Amino acid sequence: MLSWLVDRPNRMLEKQRYYQNSTKPLWRRSPRASLLLTPYYALFTVTMMGSVYGAYDLVFGKPVAKE
Repeated sequence: MLSWLVDRPNRMLEKQRYYQNSTKPLWRRSPRASLLLTPYYALFTVTMMGSVYGAYDLVFGKPVAKE
């Protein structure tokens, strides 16, 4: 029933060689790193720009209108 999960070959040594021989930073060594990090960086950039814009608008927003 679970043979597809239990009877798998052990690929730990080849994965270890791949990760240790790579000169990339650790968070970019995985084959799926660009797939996962690109949307993260994009979302992080957009939210940081929104936060900076909001803070700027609060500090240097419209002056108080005199009545």
